[in-house]
Amino acid sequence: MRIKPQICLFLLCTAFYMQGQEKIITGYNASLNTESTAFSDGSIALCATSTPINGPRSSLVIRFDACGDTLWARKFFEGTNFTRILRIQNDDTNLWLAAAIGASHDSAVALIKIDGNTGQVLISKRISAPINFVWYQFHIDVDGNLIFTGNATTNNGPANTILKLNPQAQEIHAFQYSDVRIWGMSTPALSGGVLNIVGRMVFKVDRNGNIEWIKRYDNSYQSNLPPISLPDGYLIFGKFVGALDRTNVFKIDLQGNVVWSSENFLNINAGACVINDEGHLLIPYTDFSVGNGQWGIIEIDENGQYLSSYRLPFNLGYSLSARDLEVLPNGRLVISGMLTFDLNPNIAQSIRWLDEDLSNLATCPATFSPISTEPATVSADPVSPVFSPDRYGDFTIVNKAYPNSGLPLNIADFCTIDDPLVFDLGQDRSICPGDTNYLGIDLGGEDYDILWSTGATSDSIQIIKPGLYWCEISQPCGGDSFRDSIYLDFFPAQPIEARFSPEIPILGDSILFEAPGVGEMVQWTYGSTVIMGNPVRVASEAQMAEGVIVSYIDTNSCTQRDTLFPRFRELELVMPNAFTPNGDGLNDVFGPHPSAVYFFRMEIFDRYGKRQAQLENQSWDGEGMSAGAYTYFMIYQIQPGGEERIHRGIVNLVR
Repeated sequence: MRIKPQICLFLLCTAFYMQGQEKIITGYNASLNTESTAFSDGSIALCATSTPINGPRSSLVIRFDACGDTLWARKFFEGTNFTRILRIQNDDTNLWLAAAIGASHDSAVALIKIDGNTGQVLISKRISAPINFVWYQFHIDVDGNLIFTGNATTNNGPANTILKLNPQAQEIHAFQYSDVRIWGMSTPALSGGVLNIVGRMVFKVDRNGNIEWIKRYDNSYQSNLPPISLPDGYLIFGKFVGALDRTNVFKIDLQGNVVWSSENFLNINAGACVINDEGHLLIPYTDFSVGNGQWGIIEIDENGQYLSSYRLPFNLGYSLSARDLEVLPNGRLVISGMLTFDLNPNIAQSIRWLDEDLSNLATCPATFSPISTEPATVSADPVSPVFSPDRYGDFTIVNKAYPNSGLPLNIADFCTIDDPLVFDLGQDRSICPGDTNYLGIDLGGEDYDILWSTGATSDSIQIIKPGLYWCEISQPCGGDSFRDSIYLDFFPAQPIEARFSPEIPILGDSILFEAPGVGEMVQWTYGSTVIMGNPVRVASEAQMAEGVIVSYIDTNSCTQRDTLFPRFRELELVMPNAFTPNGDGLNDVFGPHPSAVYFFRMEIFDRYGKRQAQLENQSWDGEGMSAGAYTYFMIYQIQPGGEERIHRGIVNLVR
């Protein structure tokens, strides 16, 4: 019996995906970013940006068919003043690639339309203006039009810019909406128009660029993840990378009202978000707290409830960063990102096809691994900012041919067979309780499956309690295995008990911290301040209310810790009535002393009632303003969770 070719293709693709196939692309230094875009037939385009060791920047686009075979690979923009890719998008036939041109600012946008089957350039445009911009997003909206969002970098006039082009890359309109120059994100609305984010502010514009509503949200932070448009609202992401990485998401309805907010997911760096057929959110992330970093996927339901998270071990290289995720037909996923290798100076691209049920992978199966979270509550600020559209008519769009060329690729499949590897977990020993203790193995980049006695499959595990631990390695494509074990015990705890006085201090007055019975080598930490000694007496500051961490090294060389949370007596705030911004370092700015308040927002108005400044936790320097009397309005908190107070007054700017 003769089988139809399309049936053979389906069977081959199914077998391919069920194996959890991964492809590693080497020979091109994908050092800045990796991004993907999926077509409705399950095919994929992968885009990377490179700063090579020798030579100019460029962008690489690789086109894969639905079975993961490479159709073409082409390098773009090499030899131009190319900075970065804004985004790669597709209209289900062709690709659109938008890039920023310039150095510290974007002096122009390079926009090209690429034939999805051949890689040939169909349209090539240069978009520029007399002023520089920093562009942060490029989209294709529900009408097939092209949307660019970003900020003008000029010091005067409006900044938030939305540029709309038709499918032939001709301008329809351009508007600027405010003078707030904060990084943001955007997404096309399913009902038409654009949802634009500027820091903590979100505004929705219609198809003609008119503002429909604007909101500001508390307890949210900026993200480089674009929001997602839904039939009944929008998903907005927060991504804070600092001493402790935090990623969260909250949903608003079509009028901007908060519906729900997720928990803050800790120690992860999220790369994207997609919606599966059940309406669940799938967020790829990199957890840098595990070994050299591991990729993973979080699943959140349609009501913001955390369901599960899976880590994806790698058999080749180190997982530098998981950057994008796509949902394909028939319950399949594609995750992409960047890898590093010990002996290769280039950063490689990785693309991996997965079954949506991550516990069902035949090759290199994912591991269920709960992640740490903390509560998150996002709410709309009752004081909405005032934005208004201001037409900008100085964009110039011209035909411009940018360099492009085909590129031979070195694409290695995922699974290889190597000789067995012997490793040693070391001697039985005691470790410090309370510290972050890890037990790990170094396989030197070799291709092995890992299984710990805890069920983990990463190259390291965190030790929570004493006991016997073992680790076993085996070859994923068959072969021998090897196991070693170790017994770990905890040193007995030597707790510290710290205190402070007075019990309810006044901000600015001295406060005494002491930890009896542990000697003088005690460390007190609050905010960025670190003080050694015991006892210590210092001037109290508002940030102490967030926690003063006390620590010392005990006789077993283990760190013992305690945390104090002073609550301050809330007194009325006293503000100066004049300042002299003459650069002498004395009384140069106007605002509350940083130690006197935990948080404040302040607006400055001239004698005609025009707002001249809008500040948050930042004093006013009076730049560009003439001498005279100014009215100010301020909302402030003395300490975290304290009462929000209002302060009004007049300040004299003296020159």
